[in-house]
Amino acid sequence: MSRTNIRIPMQVRRARLMAFAPPQAAPAARPDPQLEIASLRDYRLREPVSGRSYTVLRLQTRGGLEGYGECGEVNPRDLTGVLEAVRGKEATQFATVRYQLRNAPAGLMAALNMAMLDVVGRSVKAPAYRFWGVRRGTSAAHWRRSKARPIRSWHSR
Repeated sequence: MSRTNIRIPMQVRRARLMAFAPPQAAPAARPDPQLEIASLRDYRLREPVSGRSYTVLRLQTRGGLEGYGECGEVNPRDLTGVLEAVRGKEATQFATVRYQLRNAPAGLMAALNMAMLDVVGRSVKAPAYRFWGVRRGTSAAHWRRSKARPIRSWHSR
């Protein structure tokens, strides 16, 4: 008995398989409009005494939330690439944005991360230290890693 090669369209084959194996992942959800990044604007600042230049980023979402981050002076070409990469993403997609901008300057990435964290903090109406799980009154010295002697952890309070 000879076999005939019957071609089944891909949609039909998928429909048959779906009857036996449900999808493992949920369909991609639309970004939350409250957190969806709509615009990114830069403000260049110069200190009058020292002459140092800084860049402040303002990240704005479709829901009207704003977040701010700062870094050293930034090249305008880098900023256009950043805006294209983050537009339409949620402010909570830190890892995705970091991966897409892996070749961007570190200072610019730090400022963008600060702005995204600021937006998330404003959306939950809590400062960043609270959604990181740090207790109030904990100083930054408790966060650093020291090779000398261990610093008393905030966990021990």
